[in-house]
Amino acid sequence: MLCCDKLGRTARRAQPARRVFKDHGGALATGTKRTCVADALWVLLNELECTVALEDVRSSIMPEDPDENTLFDAAGDFAATLGFKLACVSKEFQQTKGGYAFHLLSRDHASFLVQLRVTTGPTDPEPDLHVVAYDGKTVRDNNKYTKVKILEPCDRTKEGARLVYASSSILFSKASKYVLKISTSCAKCELHGIRRSTPERVLRQNAPLNCQT
Repeated sequence: MLCCDKLGRTARRAQPARRVFKDHGGALATGTKRTCVADALWVLLNELECTVALEDVRSSIMPEDPDENTLFDAAGDFAATLGFKLACVSKEFQQTKGGYAFHLLSRDHASFLVQLRVTTGPTDPEPDLHVVAYDGKTVRDNNKYTKVKILEPCDRTKEGARLVYASSSILFSKASKYVLKISTSCAKCELHGIRRSTPERVLRQNAPLNCQT
């Protein structure tokens, strides 16, 4: 991840390796594109002190047909059994000055499932969708090669936020560099939030950020 020092220069900041993060008690799931919704949900539930087995999350919300996508409705139904409510919060981030990613990373006391839309351009007929976990302090991907991103103040700037989520898309090989922006065509893939009924805690699922090369 890139970070700016006091002189305005760009420097590469080390991120903890997955094994190191897990050895220090961090929740981290390793999976595939197909398991990303379940994996991100499991990570955030653990951060909210809700103990549940990863395989239980996967088997409860993932369809048996490998060609079918995991629905957020299924994730919401499962979360409800644990005392959480998954709700759409897309409108909170729409038409906000500074960009979708910037305002999302400005929330440092809530948790989100962030759905990224990865495309090679506006005419890409087959955009990839991928979900990562954001708990207000870290961004965690289920790709086995992606390090955990611990956010610093420079990551919560407009440019810094774009780089955070661009680098989270390493799971896809179609593009080596991403530019994030809100896409009105992503309306069907909405941002959702999940919160504990009592006391209220928020775990949110984000509408896809459009990652365009």
